[in-house]
Amino acid sequence: NTHFGTAAQANMRNSGDKARMIPVLAKAVIRLAPMKDTGDWSKDKLAKLAKKGYDGVRYLNRYEGIPMEAFDRARAKIGQRSGDDSGLDRLSDDQFKKLIPEATESVIIFDPKRHVRPLSAFQPAAKPRSSGGSLDLSEIDSALAIIRRARSN
Repeated sequence: NTHFGTAAQANMRNSGDKARMIPVLAKAVIRLAPMKDTGDWSKDKLAKLAKKGYDGVRYLNRYEGIPMEAFDRARAKIGQRSGDDSGLDRLSDDQFKKLIPEATESVIIFDPKRHVRPLSAFQPAAKPRSSGGSLDLSEIDSALAIIRRARSN
């Protein structure tokens, strides 16, 4: 299983690591199961979805890539105290997105070798960033747009 998301999500997910971030494009139509981000991505749960014919899952990422100030602002709007996310966790994705517009979707692909290809395969080689050997992710949003279009099929 491989996680796909925005540059902000990847930077938060890999903070302090020298992980490589690679922009990708979908090779074919991908059937994605919509899920709510509860932080529970157990292998059993994902394996059951794969057995049902899904190629992965898509979800509104409720953690990565969101500045702490956005959480503080949202908690204040719903009357939660700092650090208590129980009220936010109960919200639907639409309600959460209204309170925290910085939240963006993420995708988990079960077999990335089958369904995605590095963007560099479609264009000149990506230019490495100067810090940590990461790649330039300026194209990630367009790559995610292709995955989002594919999910509707």
